[in-house]
Amino acid sequence: MKVHHIGLNVRNLEASTNFYTVFFDLNKETEFSFLDDNIVFLHGANGMLELIEDKSAVFNEKAIHLAWEVESIQYWLDRLEKKGLLPALGPFKLPNEWKTVFYEGPDGETIELIEKKRALKIKLM
Repeated sequence: MKVHHIGLNVRNLEASTNFYTVFFDLNKETEFSFLDDNIVFLHGANGMLELIEDKSAVFNEKAIHLAWEVESIQYWLDRLEKKGLLPALGPFKLPNEWKTVFYEGPDGETIELIEKKRALKIKLM
């Protein structure tokens, strides 16, 4: 079994779609209405994010946390700052040598980028 997608309820489907496509390079996979919901699926290199428009929901930004592993925190810090998005918290270096930084999405959701320390691969002859 593998994870197919992460679902996220949002107040404004268009604004959230634009946010994730502009800042995090996700691409629109499909858009449709199902039951009473308007839905957009966005995809990236390692999975999909489902945005579900829910204008009546009560949002608690502390309850929503997305985390993406990246190769370089510094690359993303620079890239997002050039586009006008600044960290809400961090960057930090964790005791296990990982690096992390937190951003805030359009509905207050926490978006964490995390860089794991990579072990050097040594090729033996």
